[in-house]
Amino acid sequence: MGRLEIMGVKAGEVVSLQTVESPTGALQVEIDDRDVLTVSDSGVLSLGLSAGIAADSTSQSTAVGSTGGTSNYWRIDSLALQLWATASETTEVD
Repeated sequence: MGRLEIMGVKAGEVVSLQTVESPTGALQVEIDDRDVLTVSDSGVLSLGLSAGIAADSTSQSTAVGSTGGTSNYWRIDSLALQLWATASETTEVD
């Protein structure tokens, strides 16, 4: 039906943290890799969210009453992203 992927940045590269096929309900992702949670010098923490159907997906079906086209029944009714963070230590910036 669809794919949801949560991504982070580690050593300047985008890395996949979790991928879920055909997600339903609430999804919780625990990030325990400190390198993915690195805050830049300007105070930015980068996380990503990608949702949709893969280009090579064959999970489309013909809709009832359609004229032979394909239809996708996966949709997002609502999407919220919340981040709770706790600093493990503080550092002084000169």
